[in-house]
Amino acid sequence: MTVSTLAPVTRALQAATPDASAARISALLYLSQAWCLGLTGRPLFLPDLIVDADEGTITADQSIATDVVTVLTLDETVAVEAVVAFYSHHTDDQLRALIKVDVSWLQFEGHVRETPTRTVVDEAGLRQTYALRSVLTGAAPVVTTSRDATDAEAAVAGLAVLERWRTGLELLGAR
Repeated sequence: MTVSTLAPVTRALQAATPDASAARISALLYLSQAWCLGLTGRPLFLPDLIVDADEGTITADQSIATDVVTVLTLDETVAVEAVVAFYSHHTDDQLRALIKVDVSWLQFEGHVRETPTRTVVDEAGLRQTYALRSVLTGAAPVVTTSRDATDAEAAVAGLAVLERWRTGLELLGAR
């Protein structure tokens, strides 16, 4: 399975919210991952979401990368934009409070592994929590229509496909 790293998701969030604080981007990273898991069953970026709910910082363990892309698909970009729009009326403090509640609930449900230096949120717990939340509340970021790719997005996607083809052809040529 090909998944992304935090970098392209962060770039998409920064593009969607140019004046956002680091704390807001961090919270939106968490919420983007949570909603993508809950609504599609697939992660947006590499697993092992590491959360410090008190500080409002979110990172991901990048050490497990096997097949990593550095560019989001148009659908992933639109999904990130939908999360940004869904939470646009929340302040940074409100977003941090939402994540604190989530982490407390996930901890209660046994979907959090704690070590002395970090709190790791289990992907299955986020998937279950956000899928259930969308069903019970009827409220979720909704991507009703896609949009056309910008010229820059199309160029980046084309270069990514070209690179994958180049790698495949090199492998075949080496045989």
